[in-house]
Amino acid sequence: MKQLDMLHVNTIDDLLFVTALDAAGVECANIEYSGDLVFKLKITGEKWDNPELLDYRVAQIIDSFQRDILGIVNQHTRLKVSINDLSKHPDLVVKFKVEEGCIKIFAETLQKILEYTKEFTTEDKMKTMRMIFLSVIVISSSWLLTTTVEKAADVYIAKIDNETKIRLKEMDIEIEKVRQGVEPTIQKAHKTLSQEKRTPKAVARNVDKDDVITTGDGNEIKGETLKAVYADLPDQTTYKTYRVDAKYKVTAYNFEKRKAELKGEERPFWAQTNYLKDNERAHLIELDALAIKSGKPQIAELQVTVEISEGKITSATIAGFGPPREDAVSLSAVLNQEKQATVQPQQATLQF
Repeated sequence: MKQLDMLHVNTIDDLLFVTALDAAGVECANIEYSGDLVFKLKITGEKWDNPELLDYRVAQIIDSFQRDILGIVNQHTRLKVSINDLSKHPDLVVKFKVEEGCIKIFAETLQKILEYTKEFTTEDKMKTMRMIFLSVIVISSSWLLTTTVEKAADVYIAKIDNETKIRLKEMDIEIEKVRQGVEPTIQKAHKTLSQEKRTPKAVARNVDKDDVITTGDGNEIKGETLKAVYADLPDQTTYKTYRVDAKYKVTAYNFEKRKAELKGEERPFWAQTNYLKDNERAHLIELDALAIKSGKPQIAELQVTVEISEGKITSATIAGFGPPREDAVSLSAVLNQEKQATVQPQQATLQF
């Protein structure tokens, strides 16, 4: 495998070039990201007449992008970071800025994500890098607008500009070799993004049919086009919050992450304890110790808040000890309800 000197990434096309090299079997271990590299999103329309101001629509899009990034990272590294863990992982916090009618998403997070692959083999590190880059490029560019994945590699190759093709030719790399190398990754990226498409869903919900979305790669998408892809989605955010207060078995405690593993009627899940008082957290730790000593999980009456997306718990927090709050619901019931309500959008290809 060939190895290159330092590669400087200043644009999205540079990112595509890096993935093309990797697809051709060239090791891209030394990558430096420009602080000017940003992914831009601009929405033009009657309701977006003052884009420098933040409101709930912009907040939903920003929140969705951050959650997509975490989902991509969790799938392709050994991390399992929820939105509630970000205070302990500031390197995974994506920076945004609203300016000149654009939501600017700063790409410095990419460099820090790759640091989590240091222990991977060279081949696995390259595959992971390519997957993360492709996934991030897709959710921040033209998104998934067509109905099949058969020509995804053609779309990828077409997006590589002439300058990049010249750079590849100077390295004696045939474009067909890039195509063959990238096809399996594009198929996997499509699978990844079928689970982590919060960003285009959030945009689709918050734009009108006559709005125009301009993406970082310069493409323009009509609001009605994007909404048509996600026509069956309910008019709500991609996750819901529930209070699922009940008696839970405390099956484990993670001191480093300050999380407790809880077991009710469903499979066990981890819940943050950051909002507990010191004595409450100490009591949870005592229950865990008793469980280890006796060989039996200890039961506690807990007030628990969960976020559920597409029938799965995405994050959970223990708010305190005590009886169920007035609006508490059954965790088992809401999971079943959300699973039945989940509607998958039509299958789509990667379009840059």
